[in-house]
Amino acid sequence: MRVVVAAALLVLVSCAEPVPNAPVPQDVASGPGPSTSVGPAVDVSYHCSGLDLGDNPDAWAGMTPFEDGIESLFVSGEVVWDVDLDTAHEEYKASRNWWESREWRIATDTSTNWALLGYDTASGRYGYVAFMQVGDEFLLSGWGDCQVEAVIEGFGTASFELDPANPPDAVSSEITVLATERECANGEAPDGRHVEASTIETDNAVQILILIEPIAGGATCPGNPSFPVTVSLAAPLADRLILDDSTGPPTAKEWPIPTQAGELQVWLAGNSPLSGNANVFGWTGPNPGALVVSPNNWSEQPMWFQTFTVDEITITGFVTRCDDCDEECVAEACDALPRFGSECSLEYDAIEGFDTVVTITYTESECTIDVDTNQINS
Repeated sequence: MRVVVAAALLVLVSCAEPVPNAPVPQDVASGPGPSTSVGPAVDVSYHCSGLDLGDNPDAWAGMTPFEDGIESLFVSGEVVWDVDLDTAHEEYKASRNWWESREWRIATDTSTNWALLGYDTASGRYGYVAFMQVGDEFLLSGWGDCQVEAVIEGFGTASFELDPANPPDAVSSEITVLATERECANGEAPDGRHVEASTIETDNAVQILILIEPIAGGATCPGNPSFPVTVSLAAPLADRLILDDSTGPPTAKEWPIPTQAGELQVWLAGNSPLSGNANVFGWTGPNPGALVVSPNNWSEQPMWFQTFTVDEITITGFVTRCDDCDEECVAEACDALPRFGSECSLEYDAIEGFDTVVTITYTESECTIDVDTNQINS
């Protein structure tokens, strides 16, 4: 075991024996060698929206079926919607497929709250409808889709994808994953916050649950970045399944990681060419050529001109003298265009599982190329 610092303080944990529904994290010692200190057990419960399913992610299977039929909620008057019953029934009919695709069961039945949890066996999707008592009536408090997720007191959780740059290795006792925090986090990686990876290992599978210390106080939700976490196992991975335990049931992560052909997008940005000049974007490959952009065709916003999927290609940019050029040229004609200032170029080699965005920025007679590579999430 070891401590990895990468965008956040990452504390690696493992569990030598399977513990059903209760991952047990082990803190990693700061000194050399494996740690034998075991932290307190993590009590995991499962929620679907606001519904508490206890420690069983498949709690729906044991719930009492709702025998009255879901349509009865919209016509019986026993519960109160935020519209009159006739309007509620019309809304039900408009979304009948959503309601009737799920088998509804009673999730909560108390003196103050009443809720149903529905499950679509074809799609594996859940839905819920909940009411709360106000006076002598049960009033609608929420409804919609929900996903069963692990909830741990004192921690938030993160989903994860396998890292194409560091794919799982059957003979290794470490797995690198790219975790994404579920809770609002100001769009930032958890730098300085406690991160743990808790595992349950069996002969057939490795279940991984990423735990993150939440941000104190409020946080905005612009979307969170992924960050690497290295998870130590009690034994080499071998051919075991890798499961994301942040959902119920756990989500299997296919490996070897299926790859997709990377796309190359090229954008043009910067200053419009001067009168009598043109900004040129050229490429090699199976169909080499160039686009010649005159002042009249230039945009103040970055312009996306092309997407490539070939493995090897050279991108060039330069400024040329052009009073009345065609908007496109092919190999020899492009090579013959005069160049003012420096030419910028990039040799692009596609990486399976990653898309690349190249931005050519023009400033008078000069240009620069910036590259942004992004993982493809299947």
